Amino acid sequence: MDGGANARNVEGFQFTEPSASASVDGRMMPSALSSDTPASTSSPLESALSSAQLVPSTATSSDPSPTPTCDITASMATLTPSRFYNECCSSQECQLQIRSNNSVNQFCVLGDMYSKFANGNTTVTFVSTPAAVDMRGLASGMWMQNFNVCSWNGVVCDANKSIVSLTLKPTATNYAAGLPESISRLTSMSKLVVQNTVKFTNDSGGDSPSSLFTIPSLTDLQLLNVGWNIGAPTAAEGAGLRLDLRVLPNLNAALISYVTKMPMVYLNMVSVALTPTMFSMIYSSAVWATSMQRLYLWKCGLTGEIPSFAKFTSLAVLSLNSNGFGGTIPDSVCAISACSFVGNTATLIVPANCNCYT
Repeated sequence: MDGGANARNVEGFQFTEPSASASVDGRMMPSALSSDTPASTSSPLESALSSAQLVPSTATSSDPSPTPTCDITASMATLTPSRFYNECCSSQECQLQIRSNNSVNQFCVLGDMYSKFANGNTTVTFVSTPAAVDMRGLASGMWMQNFNVCSWNGVVCDANKSIVSLTLKPTATNYAAGLPESISRLTSMSKLVVQNTVKFTNDSGGDSPSSLFTIPSLTDLQLLNVGWNIGAPTAAEGAGLRLDLRVLPNLNAALISYVTKMPMVYLNMVSVALTPTMFSMIYSSAVWATSMQRLYLWKCGLTGEIPSFAKFTSLAVLSLNSNGFGGTIPDSVCAISACSFVGNTATLIVPANCNCYT
């Protein structure tokens, strides 16, 4: 700044006013004599603005610094799996990157599952092969110990490292846990097995989200000995689904109404209390009449006469063992390739030309 100049700040800018004298031919002259221009008739404010030199203010801006963008690659390189899950998986800022990265998306979904299954529970068995591999606890089964979910027990991946099968088998009968809504993001998963999530005392265990039935690749769903309140979405999915439901104390008509609208090929229900209304939904299903191929309803408390199942044109196996059926087995049922009514009442009559097992 030139000597003698006066500086002041006005609304975030620094104004430098000219000095009282100017240089002409090397001599200092009063500013009024340094120019032939007549004196201005403008207001003092206009004169000050026209003659002032406008320069940026050096004052610190009060605006906050921009929020840094999410970088999941850098975060995975520097954070532990647990910390990454806590800081990134639930961050709205990171969701776009997470959903577009299959391996990270799978990690976050299983992290959601881990948080539900591991919270307050101690013993879980995971089975990833036909021979049981007993792993005591989630952490000892590699869960949340690294970012490679395909190395975690109970997880089976394909050549593209996409999850195709997931098996969870807690060993404690008082274990209570549900599944996260995010499970629907495992779009390559074709098989899901969950067993022993019943809490037999005081409450009915966890919940199963309705999104469970909307996984596009899911063809084999086994819920065994679970106490969930199972939700059902409004739109029917599950073409070709194999559904295995055993010991479900909270089964309700809403779920039966939903699944009978799915073009399933296989249903196995064991020790599930089916009301007459639920059973009617099953044998009256217009969708199952053409899709259902194998139907097993064991120990479901069914009584009365056996329905005809005449409209079930694709049905190759019908097994209604250990119920309370009586009366005569319909001819349309006898025509099914394999039928079984073992363990029903003594009043059940088998026609002479019927090959059903009793």
